[in-house]
This record gives sequence, C-alpha cells and structure tokens, in this order.
Amino acid sequence: MDTKDIISIHRFCSLYNVPATFVNELDDFELIELIDLENEKYIRKSNLKDLERIIHLRFDLNINPEGIDVIHHLLQRISQMQEEINELRNRLALYE
Repeated sequence: MDTKDIISIHRFCSLYNVPATFVNELDDFELIELIDLENEKYIRKSNLKDLERIIHLRFDLNINPEGIDVIHHLLQRISQMQEEINELRNRLALYE
C-alpha cells in the first residue's frame, strides 16, 4: 500500500483536534475503515471528506454516534439515488 494515500490516526487526531477514541468508535460503527500497518492504525486520505463531515456532526452539532450512523447511511442512499436518476435521465435523453 502506498503510504501517500494514508494518514496515521495519531496525526489525524492532532490535526483535527479529536480524540483517538472517537476515530476508533467510528471504526466500530463501520463508518470508516482503519488500516493496520506495523502496529499502527491508518485512515485512507480518500475518507477525509466523510470524516470532516462526521466531525462536524459530532462536535459542532452534538449528534451521538448512532445518529451519525443513520445520517451517514441516509446521505449515501441519497447519493446512490441521485446517480440512478442521472443514469435514467441520460437513457431517456437517447429516446428524445
């Protein structure tokens, strides 16, 4: 795995000023995937956008982890539905 694509949770937590237990809790709820390398846990940089949104929900809006889980899944579902709508529009445009 290319180390340019990952960031250690210790570095992430210090940059974003969040506790490491919070990141581990997100892993427990399967909201993020932690990578174990050489006895240290890492986060994919591609997940940073989702993590920033989750941090905002938790610390700015004071939403509990269960609520974050529900919101995250609903946002994913909305995104999937928007993609499906775009595909259907494109297919429909072929017949117009």
